[in-house]
Amino acid sequence: MQKVAQEKQELIQKSAKEIDEFYKWNYIGVEKTTTGKLWRNPASGDLQLNYNVYLNSGKKQTLSAEWDSKKNIILVPFKNGEKNKPTIKVPESGQYIPHSSRFLLQPKDIQKLKKQGYSTNIDGKQIKLFLIKEHPQKFEH
Repeated sequence: MQKVAQEKQELIQKSAKEIDEFYKWNYIGVEKTTTGKLWRNPASGDLQLNYNVYLNSGKKQTLSAEWDSKKNIILVPFKNGEKNKPTIKVPESGQYIPHSSRFLLQPKDIQKLKKQGYSTNIDGKQIKLFLIKEHPQKFEH
């Protein structure tokens, strides 16, 4: 039982860092993020993690993450037209179109950019160029 609790704690800690980086690298105006409860969705059986995104404006969004079959975290992007959202760095990522998430940096992308010397100050144009270069197959029509 203790091993399960330790695995859950490790998952929360790893995910907390990925959540914070995802929102601070893809958006402007995110003050901080906090993680909440890790729980199992009764309908799907999948683990989910509640988390909060606090904006510089004083607003807060409560969201829920899950993981894909490769144990990569799946986070909720902000969309154009939403109230209480930060500024979206790459406008296409906020559109209600298929595959708009291809314009969002994922945790592995952020690690590569850090190694190249980038920080959360990266702008939308730089993000878009990086993603097209790094994942050209996602942008083929």
